[in-house]
Amino acid sequence: MSKAAKKNESHSITIQDYHNLPKDYSPEKDSPYMNPRHRAYFYGVLSEMRDSSLLEIERINKNIEELRDVNDSDEIDLASRYSDVSDLMTQVERLTNMIKKIDKLMQKIQEDDYGYCEETGDEIGIKRLIVRPIATLSVSVQRKKEIDDVIVKNSRRQIDDEDIAE
Repeated sequence: MSKAAKKNESHSITIQDYHNLPKDYSPEKDSPYMNPRHRAYFYGVLSEMRDSSLLEIERINKNIEELRDVNDSDEIDLASRYSDVSDLMTQVERLTNMIKKIDKLMQKIQEDDYGYCEETGDEIGIKRLIVRPIATLSVSVQRKKEIDDVIVKNSRRQIDDEDIAE
């Protein structure tokens, strides 16, 4: 069945669809690829990841507030607190970016585009999505991207080394 035909017959996935799945449900044993049960399963998994990230942001923000409320005139303690706050804010930024990515993936589930490589359109694969539900690239494309990143990084390092040698 074509993707367009699947879109026409699909319905909006809700968290209730996830909760309606059997407790022992395994998407690996179910076909065809990205059927409504798969979509419900991954919607639920992503929803739980999102909720967990929001709770973690809340916890971190409380820690930041506690660190900011301490009145200490010792410069070393003050510098240490600023460093801690900076680290915590970096964590919040990463989690916020993760939530944005999860939101996009949950929308892709609604549009029946989840589970397909963003570059090739090929299936990402159920096993890969179980391990990494936020995957947007197939293994082969991800591997090529990582190799290309290493090549670029190494070529920059080589250029930097040549500049130092001159």
